[in-house]
Amino acid sequence: MMQPLFALPCMLGYLEALGSLVEAARCERLCREEWLTAAWCDGFNSLPERAARDDWQEAQNYRERALVVARAAARALPAPRLLSPRAAA
Repeated sequence: MMQPLFALPCMLGYLEALGSLVEAARCERLCREEWLTAAWCDGFNSLPERAARDDWQEAQNYRERALVVARAAARALPAPRLLSPRAAA
């Protein structure tokens, strides 16, 4: 199915935003696992646990920002009826 060229920048922006969201979710998961490991091995409120918790909170903020950008990119996409080949005919 051919897509109109006017929609290409919006679609590329949307795909980039989705990629950032996936990366942010992965980063958050890894930071959470690191925090759990630090809390288990070193105890709560230890220096490694606090550092890992700060990293995890930063990763959560990064994911939230990526989610906002992905929502904005999704809103910028043209309406599906404009992309339909029948609408062009």
